[in-house]
Amino acid sequence: MEKKIPVIVCILLISAPVCHALTFGEFLAGAAGVVAAPFVIPAVIGAAGFTATGIAAGSWGAAAMSASAPVATGSLIAIAQSIGATEAIGLAGKAISGGVVYAAYRATEDRD
Repeated sequence: MEKKIPVIVCILLISAPVCHALTFGEFLAGAAGVVAAPFVIPAVIGAAGFTATGIAAGSWGAAAMSASAPVATGSLIAIAQSIGATEAIGLAGKAISGGVVYAAYRATEDRD
């Protein structure tokens, strides 16, 4: 059984705070997601067809844009194209990436 490190993470979900003491592995997984986010997310978005010159014809991005036309400001498609055009993500993207990697770690870690 792994000891908990004295790091408490509190996330506001809707209006209820959720707090959890992290194990060292959970902390490292979340940190790895935050560090990798600026490199991995733009690469994945680019591979989906969201590029600096626009959405690539015949790509998943083109299909998604066609299916959701007209594309609303702030929608997932608009955000993906923004990331594809600038190859940059904001703090929210880093936080989401850290959370996703943390959740994946929690889902796969061995629980004794």
